[in-house]
Amino acid sequence: GSHLDMLHESPNCMGLAWEVDNVYWVLDGCGGHQVVDGEVGPCEAKGDIVRYDFMEDHGPGWHDHTAGSVDRYAEGVIEYVEGVPSHMQVDHDTRELFIVDSGGNRILVANIDAGERGESLPSRDGTQAHFAWVGAEITTLVEGSAAGMQVPSGLALYGQYILVTDNASSTVFA
Repeated sequence: GSHLDMLHESPNCMGLAWEVDNVYWVLDGCGGHQVVDGEVGPCEAKGDIVRYDFMEDHGPGWHDHTAGSVDRYAEGVIEYVEGVPSHMQVDHDTRELFIVDSGGNRILVANIDAGERGESLPSRDGTQAHFAWVGAEITTLVEGSAAGMQVPSGLALYGQYILVTDNASSTVFA
């Protein structure tokens, strides 16, 4: 088999964070839910924050993805910078997701328990459940330009600090 499990709704994944069990958060750089004639449209739209729940492992190499679900938590909030990752990390104590928006030059924070599933969205391969999210709570924590950042990219939580690397200047900010 070629893989253990997968879902197909973020073809331009620029960031990834583990929440719990088989649940992950993904920063989809180009709003990958826009499917036209079975193909993802061009990278013109702002990117999305997406929650993947793989639920059950389907086994090596299998193609049944019906055990997973995809929730498009926030659409059109991230500005993609080609070739620059936008990292994310979950604070498991506060249930907050910290997000780097490289193109928007900012650090965001999302309450991952806010909101609920909304309308069903088309799936790229027609197998997994795919939903829009209603009531997402995302705020700007740091405006990068005010902090001296140019193109933030990496992010790590360390005690009471958020460490952020700047792709343009090779500087680490706390």
